Amino acid sequence: MNLIKKTLVGASLALTLCAAQATTVTIGDKSMTWNMVDDPSQFWSQGIGVHQYIAADGSLSGIGLIYDFNDNSGYCTNCSLVFTFGGFDQVGGGTPLTSGMSYDYQNGWVNVYMVSNVGTATGYDSFSAWMTANTDQLVNENLFLSLSLHGYFTGTVQSATSLSGLGLFDVSGGAASTYFDTNCVASASVTGVCNDDPSNADISFSASLTRPYGGLEHMAGTGNMWGWTTEGQQIPEPASLALVGLGLLGAGALRRRSAK
Repeated sequence: MNLIKKTLVGASLALTLCAAQATTVTIGDKSMTWNMVDDPSQFWSQGIGVHQYIAADGSLSGIGLIYDFNDNSGYCTNCSLVFTFGGFDQVGGGTPLTSGMSYDYQNGWVNVYMVSNVGTATGYDSFSAWMTANTDQLVNENLFLSLSLHGYFTGTVQSATSLSGLGLFDVSGGAASTYFDTNCVASASVTGVCNDDPSNADISFSASLTRPYGGLEHMAGTGNMWGWTTEGQQIPEPASLALVGLGLLGAGALRRRSAK
């Protein structure tokens, strides 16, 4: 895993652990705070507003809104976390999607940005419109976290109107990268205790896309994220990068498997 510790131009990062068991991170003029979860060794949360697009070559890209951190939807003061993802190439090329089949993807990335508050633009359509109107905020100065795919991302075609996905990610950069690089995740199923190993991933997430926009080529939905903290301390994690919308599939794959 690549842990980038350099401070981004135009962004400053501050961490405060207080008696109230909270973590505060500041980037520029935006501030975020997370309360400790009941289980200090793990984090969990969920996201909304995920849109995934499948290109003609079967590759995946999209956008999403992080809804909460550790069950706190008010994690960001006058700001929100949004993300973009792309570069998810089908293993083996593209073939028509088949219901009940699974497909693998490689080379994917996710960029999480701290932007101005999206306000009430949390619905699928309103959030997509907000992102289109505010692309000027998706710049390095606002980069909160960068993730790169760890191994393969597996997507499954549940039906003609339902996709799901599961995969692991490594932290590769961003102003808050120090707090996310735990090397704890050895498999997509987060159970037991942290398996601290440099070869492990940092984040596991799953996605469920059940809202079609004209077919599987454009789907919307939600996702969940899991992981461990370091030495029992809470780590600010964009739980459930709804982004996991990515999960899902383009077409084709060297490794196709029947969904169970």
